[in-house]
Amino acid sequence: MVALLALGKSLEERIIPFIGHDIISCPTIMRLVSSDVSCRDIIITKASFADQKKITNALGSPRSIIAFYDEKETMISPLSSSGYTVFLPYSFTEEQLRLAIKKADHMKSIFGTAEEKIIGSSLIMRKTRLLIEKAMKTNLPVHLVGETGTGKTLAAETIHRYSNPKREMIREECGQLTTSLTDSILFGHTKGAYSGAVEERKGLIALADKSTLFLDEIQDLSLEVQAKLLGVLETGTFRRLGSDKPMHSSFRLITAGCVPLKELVRTKRMRNDFFHRINYIEIRMPSLSEHMEDIPELISKCEMDNGYLSEPIVDYTPFMHEFSGNVRELYRDVKLYHEGIQTLADIRDY
Repeated sequence: MVALLALGKSLEERIIPFIGHDIISCPTIMRLVSSDVSCRDIIITKASFADQKKITNALGSPRSIIAFYDEKETMISPLSSSGYTVFLPYSFTEEQLRLAIKKADHMKSIFGTAEEKIIGSSLIMRKTRLLIEKAMKTNLPVHLVGETGTGKTLAAETIHRYSNPKREMIREECGQLTTSLTDSILFGHTKGAYSGAVEERKGLIALADKSTLFLDEIQDLSLEVQAKLLGVLETGTFRRLGSDKPMHSSFRLITAGCVPLKELVRTKRMRNDFFHRINYIEIRMPSLSEHMEDIPELISKCEMDNGYLSEPIVDYTPFMHEFSGNVRELYRDVKLYHEGIQTLADIRDY
């Protein structure tokens, strides 16, 4: 089904002949909320629709969206938080609309898979997505290893969202777990547990119950903290500071870092018993230099997500070089270009 959301009569009349018969017209957001529109349906709306937050809430689950924009606008407001958005100008051609519907139809078929977020058609990225999708269908610990900017956090969120779409992933940088408050951060504390504990606090372990605990930069996790976490991973039980009452937390552990787990053990930065507790699935996120053929696709995704569709980049040549910051650095350069701070010549002379 295709839901036409607040498009107006004239625009609807131009679109309907190319869609088919399975259509529902939603002149208002409330019509969308009250109608039987599933997450597998395509939403067609306006990119400049005034109340974006209400649309996002109404759409709920990830959707495939076609959004029309005014070519005079220099910045489009995307609905990327609600799904995958394909943008079209108001002066669209028949071929553009057919292609947009084809893209939207393809995207709605892959929601809940790694392909939805992990971009790239190269062989190495297809293999990486296959491993991520296998990990998504288990509840086993996962370690994501790769250089900065390769998408480790995005992969963790993708794995988490498949099994826990309504729960927040609890993330912590392991470098933060080095202070005297580490026990409180991990396990929480009761009121008065120590000087300055003026109120009760839930720790990361409790917050991650029935969800995912994501420990980033695992190579920075001290041996002492590893020992403290080991007991929780083995039994699921822990105690808050200031309390003798055992508590239980059932969570999935995802770790990430720039070093393979076996290398951390070899260099004595990881305990053997902790390693055997978390060493189940290790996924290497490739550096951008290993799949530079995906750069045009990545640039297009960045433009879609940030609304840079009025003048999309067509000359990818300046971007076809190695980025030390990988995809994160590539996206930075794309944004700098579209904001007029950097030219293609600047990028070419990188």
